[in-house]
Amino acid sequence: MKHILLFSFFILAIGTSWTQIVLSVQTTPSTCQNNGSITVTATGGSGSYTYTCNVSQSSNVFNGMAAGTYTVQVSDGIGNSNTITAVVGGNYQNPVIASATSPSNGNITVTLQAGTGTTAPFQYAYALAGAPLNPTTYQSSNVFTCLAAGNYDVYVLDACNNTTVYHNLAVSMPAFDFNMSCDNSPPGNVNNIVVSGYTTNGNGTYNYSWSSGLTGTLSTSPATTTLGFTPTCSTTTITVTNVCQQSQNG
Repeated sequence: MKHILLFSFFILAIGTSWTQIVLSVQTTPSTCQNNGSITVTATGGSGSYTYTCNVSQSSNVFNGMAAGTYTVQVSDGIGNSNTITAVVGGNYQNPVIASATSPSNGNITVTLQAGTGTTAPFQYAYALAGAPLNPTTYQSSNVFTCLAAGNYDVYVLDACNNTTVYHNLAVSMPAFDFNMSCDNSPPGNVNNIVVSGYTTNGNGTYNYSWSSGLTGTLSTSPATTTLGFTPTCSTTTITVTNVCQQSQNG
């Protein structure tokens, strides 16, 4: 009877024997906010495995992981478990707008803060302050030109599809100031008008042209002449009076 009991215990021990779960891990870094991964390989144990890292699942792969250190637990079919540490690398940072400037000329220049915005390429867009952004207006250049005066929100989009916004940037256009003088040379050419244009903030002289396509001084007989100034953004057409109009015999 004793031998039968010993034999039965031996068979039972063999039937319930198990080996320790042995784990190894591989990770891929997160290049965006949370696109890293953890892959755990398990051997040993008994039955199917359950993998737990924040959530429990039958798959040994965890996707959508942010950079950081994680503990993964693996359990087998009879309740035994083991854990392993997984480190997901990555240094993703949202782009931070250091400045969005408009030097009173209808332009906007966007500058990112050094050390931020780790995922290029970046795209830039703008919309009137408080208005919805049209996503088709993004561009690769960080400079916008020819904006009408007003307040704008400026957007930066990185390659991870994350957006940073600079709110309520005031954009203004410069005022025009014109000088007109008579040019009486050569003798008898008394109908010449010399017109110059510049901005009141002193940031440079504008180009200009007469409606006939000529530039600079033009001898003209009409009492009025249309003058087209072409500043940084758009053409502004004004009409000036020929103050030099007089008979050639003066």
